[in-house]
Amino acid sequence: MPATTEVTRLSQLSKDELAKALQPHYDEFVSQLSDFQKSNISFDQVAHEAYRRLQNAGVAKIDISEIEPLNKAGVPPCVLAIGTVVADAFGVFFQLLGINESETRAATRAILEELGQDTIRGLLATVHDIKNADSIVEKAKLIWSLISQVKNAIGLSGIIKALKDSMHWYDWVITGVTAVAQLTAWFATDGLAFIAEVALEGAAIAQMVEDSVNAVNVCG
Repeated sequence: MPATTEVTRLSQLSKDELAKALQPHYDEFVSQLSDFQKSNISFDQVAHEAYRRLQNAGVAKIDISEIEPLNKAGVPPCVLAIGTVVADAFGVFFQLLGINESETRAATRAILEELGQDTIRGLLATVHDIKNADSIVEKAKLIWSLISQVKNAIGLSGIIKALKDSMHWYDWVITGVTAVAQLTAWFATDGLAFIAEVALEGAAIAQMVEDSVNAVNVCG
């Protein structure tokens, strides 16, 4: 098993290696389950399903432009526009984990609710930088910066809570364990592997840039 800092993408691991990467995070999730739920899930099930999802994961499978990031009622247009860019960023991340379209939409909405409007407004400077970045690599770096700022604002616990609030408990354990393991690996390398991967996905970046232009225009 490679050291944590050497694991850049969970989908590159063998099934046994993946299980070892997921194991340190499993107990945290199971401890939050009821006795009935605990009796209906095992680590082997989680590792098997995570491996299956990761083998089918890819950025370009979901049209992230279709993610409706926030309940629009009473939300200022500027916050909605910035929230759409944040949803784009996490839509890409969740797709790399093999999360399906409906769960991706629900999870991104839950993360934005966890952030709150004031924090979302504070992300405008990064959104502005995404709009103006000259190269795909620079845009990918800024997308990682956006994810990092969200993680700093609500913590991994906030991301886990958003996942828990948006999906069935069984899927939450699988998705949450995988997401924490992948984020831990990427943060250990300052996001370099994430940046390299996303830089190859021109369509996803193009959508995010388009939404960034709209956000800057709306927020004026």
